[in-house]
Amino acid sequence: MKSCTIIGVLVIVMLIFFPSCKKKNSSTESLAVEKVTAGSSEITLQGPNFNIPVDSSILIQFNVSLDTSTVRKSLVLKRSGNTNVLFGITYLNRNQTVVLTPATVFNPLTNYVLQIGSTLLGASGESFSGTSYSFTTNNRKLTLKSVTLNGLEF
Repeated sequence: MKSCTIIGVLVIVMLIFFPSCKKKNSSTESLAVEKVTAGSSEITLQGPNFNIPVDSSILIQFNVSLDTSTVRKSLVLKRSGNTNVLFGITYLNRNQTVVLTPATVFNPLTNYVLQIGSTLLGASGESFSGTSYSFTTNNRKLTLKSVTLNGLEF
């Protein structure tokens, strides 16, 4: 009887303590960029990324929702010469897509770099290693709206 009591106590102790010894998984997947686009053009890591429309916003799609409190400090957009470009941020798709809208249109035929820092986190604490995308804008399209020659409109 005494051995049954000891075995019973051991079983209870094992049931209480062993489930708490499971390996804790803080994050089942890491944060990753799925796609970056500007207008109808995809911007890839491999490049080259030419002819990006000067009047476009940049959409960055991630594989998981973001911790939006880390986004602003993790994104930097620079024009050639290391000049920071001001932009607004909006979120789509349950905070999985970030839309960067420049304060003014991009300069034509200019190189830009979008840096996504390692301070960016997913909503569940997923970490990001950081990356950057380079692109060059197109030559702004000019539209001829009217022609006047010697007082005559064409």
